[in-house]
Amino acid sequence: MGIDTSDEGLCFACGKRNPHGLQLVFEVDADAGMAVCELAVPGRFNGWPGVCHGGIVATLLDEAIVYACRGTGKLAATVGLSVKYRKPVPTGVPVRIVGELVSARSRIMKATARIEREGEILAEAEGTLAVLPNST
Repeated sequence: MGIDTSDEGLCFACGKRNPHGLQLVFEVDADAGMAVCELAVPGRFNGWPGVCHGGIVATLLDEAIVYACRGTGKLAATVGLSVKYRKPVPTGVPVRIVGELVSARSRIMKATARIEREGEILAEAEGTLAVLPNST
């Protein structure tokens, strides 16, 4: 079974047409192998009052590693993600999400990501991604 990678705009993380999603917008710097997104996570994604749910934190980090890999011109999907929750990620205040490409081979890529606020790392992740077949 193949995966349909067409963009319908409904992705929970970055879909512009998903009114219930995060609607993340990453700026990709292919030369630096980086992707950056700044946002204030809406309170509807709370775990506790004023604190982003851990699953949403993992989603933010996962999306950052995917976008960091997009600068290679290839589509890739996460096959492994290791998350470290250092401090609570607040909702309703600006945070910065940064993804960085570590290595890119023909079939496997590795990337890291972090969520930071005022220079302090709140959460970070390491990910392994598989390059999708027929990816340019």
